[in-house]
Amino acid sequence: MTRKKMLNQQGVTLLEILVSIVILSIILVSMMYIFPQMGFINQKNQEKTQAINTAKEILVEWQRKEEIISFLAKPTLHKKPDYLSERTNDYYAAFPKGDWQVAITIAKQSDINTNPTKAHQIHVQLYGGNHSVVSESYGYILVEE
Repeated sequence: MTRKKMLNQQGVTLLEILVSIVILSIILVSMMYIFPQMGFINQKNQEKTQAINTAKEILVEWQRKEEIISFLAKPTLHKKPDYLSERTNDYYAAFPKGDWQVAITIAKQSDINTNPTKAHQIHVQLYGGNHSVVSESYGYILVEE
């Protein structure tokens, strides 16, 4: 390279440096907005998953409760459990479980009338802090008559 060409080469100007800093700043600020949102969404998904698992656990627990099975099999012979309140078409129970309020509804009448087994529908709902349903699960309590 000749000496004349070396003297004519220009370096990076201050304006180019400022433009590149502004572009990088815009990219970094937008990235900083995305990460907290991802964390918030992950936390909500984790809470929802935990609520689904809790609703399923409660459903299985209630499907196996002998006092409820006995009562549904022969309501005239067995005393209704104290934690169940009676409504027109169903039985109802509500109680807190961890961070949630649980509401359980059990149908009085069997949906399936096959001898000797009957199936009473059970509906488990978990409510969050803002009184909205976080999770729900359905199942049946099988009763032998």
